[in-house]
Amino acid sequence: MNIGRGKFARHRGAGGGRYAAVELHVHEGSTSTIDFACSGAGFRSQGSIEEAPAVGYDDWKRGAENGVRYAFRVLGAEPRHVTVTKIEGMSSDTSPAAVGAAAVMAVFDALAIEPPERLGPKLIDLVFAGDLDAEFPP
Repeated sequence: MNIGRGKFARHRGAGGGRYAAVELHVHEGSTSTIDFACSGAGFRSQGSIEEAPAVGYDDWKRGAENGVRYAFRVLGAEPRHVTVTKIEGMSSDTSPAAVGAAAVMAVFDALAIEPPERLGPKLIDLVFAGDLDAEFPP
């Protein structure tokens, strides 16, 4: 099992900032499933980092799932069994797309593969253009 951590933190002019962090485990084997084992407390107070709990935060979890799938498409590989263990963000600055971008980087980190140079700018564009749509096109 390989642990990966990814973060997306960017500010773009009047578009404001976006922040998300994801931790996940990529398991050996060929099972193509994505599980969630988040255990955070959720919202505690304005301005504090939130960690997704086991129940709820479904939009963030959907963003993480889409990001994991996108990462494997970029790699040209079949998805493996992935367990997302932590999603952090802030209600004011975190979108499903930002979580997806952090999940992409976490997959590359877990597999110890350097992301393609073109990936960073593409993720930034996707996060700011597709803020409400967590789908990541190839």
